[in-house]
Amino acid sequence: MVVEEAEDVRKRDIDQLVATVETIRRGSLVDYQGFGLIVAVAHGHRRVDPMVPKIAAALSRKQSREGVVYLVANCDQQLGRFVKEYLC
Repeated sequence: MVVEEAEDVRKRDIDQLVATVETIRRGSLVDYQGFGLIVAVAHGHRRVDPMVPKIAAALSRKQSREGVVYLVANCDQQLGRFVKEYLC
């Protein structure tokens, strides 16, 4: 699971997540050996741009076959649910 923390989640945060996922898949950050699933979460503490969840959903549809899911959490509780759902 990769989490991008931000006060206000905007498109640039999703762009950073995409770049981080690609870096992981190239093996530059960790010894990537084809994890079963990469979960990329944009976590906002105050506000989420209304377009961000739509962008994340479109990316997830496009990359789900490649084992990547993009999510947006607008509070700590929602992030906690994602952690339990995908890591436990």
